[in-house]
Amino acid sequence: MGFGVDMVMEACAAAKKMCAPVYVKDMAECWDSMKQRSRGLNDRWYDSVVNMMETSTRGMSYSFVGQYAREPMAYLYARSDAAFDHMDMDTHKVGFVNGLWLSPMCMKMMKKMPSNVMYMADYHELMLALDDGKIDVAFMEERMANGYKKVSSRMQCAKYGPSIMARKDMEYQLYWVKDALKMVYSSGKYNRMCYVAKKAYGE
Repeated sequence: MGFGVDMVMEACAAAKKMCAPVYVKDMAECWDSMKQRSRGLNDRWYDSVVNMMETSTRGMSYSFVGQYAREPMAYLYARSDAAFDHMDMDTHKVGFVNGLWLSPMCMKMMKKMPSNVMYMADYHELMLALDDGKIDVAFMEERMANGYKKVSSRMQCAKYGPSIMARKDMEYQLYWVKDALKMVYSSGKYNRMCYVAKKAYGE
């Protein structure tokens, strides 16, 4: 679950659409950062994926509809006891969560391309790897980084904030989402949902 799912389901209700959530255990089925594709969308397990952010790579193969929040703040983080403040990307291992928009390609665009990359299944695994010294630095959202030391300036990887990602052939069928989200905003429900999400999900 999460704010993205709640928001899209509210939009479905506003538009009187029958939306059926599909939950996956592996985030990489929605977007595989290493293979640069969405197996779930390509194999038609579902029609769209919520809480996805458009990057230059994703935008070449998929469409994005209905932005409903800003892109989260993201930085490189090290352990609080780390002896360095600035990263040498040629000598340090950098960890990423497979499936997120925070990727080595983003770092390349920011002229910080790492040469030693490790992918983790989720944030829990990423932070364990950082704590255990398997990686030297982790690329993650600010809200997840309590207790870690920020060692970079903000890195903006997405063109827009979270929205719905779909196959190119599905874009026209999802145009209703924009109008449905406007109805949610104008009803006042959006602000209430944001307040609830901060308490429930920390988003």
